[in-house]
Formats: sequence, C-alpha cells, structure tokens
Amino acid sequence: MESDAESIAAWQPSLVFGLFQTASYTRELLLSAKAVDETTTEFIDANVELRMERKAIITKEEPRKLWVIMAEDTLRSTIGSREVMDEQFEEIKRLAHLDHITVQILPATSTGYRASQNFILLDMGEPLGRIVQADQPGGQASITDKKPDVGKYSRRFDALRASALAPHETPSFIDNVQRDLKRKKETS
Repeated sequence: MESDAESIAAWQPSLVFGLFQTASYTRELLLSAKAVDETTTEFIDANVELRMERKAIITKEEPRKLWVIMAEDTLRSTIGSREVMDEQFEEIKRLAHLDHITVQILPATSTGYRASQNFILLDMGEPLGRIVQADQPGGQASITDKKPDVGKYSRRFDALRASALAPHETPSFIDNVQRDLKRKKETS
C-alpha cells in the first residue's frame, strides 16, 4: 500500500521507522530476534533486501511525501553496535534534509500527547481517501478506512506533531543523542 499512497504520515515510538532503516540496522534488529522468533539466516537476508526495496519509494524520482514522528527512545535504544547506530543517525539526518520528508522527534521530556502503539496514515487519493494501519499486540496489523478510525488516528498524529520538536530541530537533536551515547560509551 505504501507504493500506492500519495503521502504517508507515521508515528513510531520504539524503533526507527522502517523506511528510514539502514540495511545494518534492519539486519541487527532481525538478528536480535532470530532465536526468539526461530527464523533463519535466509529469512533475515530476504527481509533486509525487502526493506531496502521498500525504502526506494521515498528516494525514487517521484517519491512519496512522508512525515514521520519518532519517540526519543527510538534513537537511544542501541540496535547492534554504536557503529550501526551512528550510520542510522546519519541516514535519518540525510533523509530529514530531503524536501519531501519531514522528521520530528518527540523528546522523552515532552509532557504532550504520546500514543503507545505505532501507526501509519496512508493517503491513497481519490476515491479511496485515507486509511490507517496500526500494529496490534502479537505482531498483527489492522487496516481500516472507516471514517471514525481515520479521524481518531488523524487527531492522534496532529497531537503528536504538536508535542514533538519542530522539524528543523531534528538534526541537532540527533547530534546531541550521538554525543550523549558516545560519552556514555567512553565512561563505561
């Protein structure tokens, strides 16, 4: 559905948004769950490749408009190693500078609205309109185009946007997180 959407708005409270992930980050994320989920190396390789193919919708000639809000925890949770995270930070900053992508960070200190589950609003254009994909417990996703649900998630996104840092503050906020994590590594 992402490839058919005219625009995408997403909230991600715990992991770097999927279309922003580097191959290294995605691989380490899947490797960390390999034994728990009983997956194979082939499964991981195929999913990393698929994630990178999906990412092309935001970097191709006529990319989708994308507005992503991520919680500060997505940046402070180490996936893999410091090197993997440094590469991921640079990728988020690079993408945040593109004209069609807006990235906001919701700081841990924000007292504003915070949704507990991640969700994506996809504007499919006419005649379909907007739809919502929301993750559910157990790894399932629900998808709906029902007006009350779309309205509720649209209001949630607007409240998150109001609670988050302004988009132009994202790169410097990420720089500060990188410095903090580097200092913690040096002192431990």
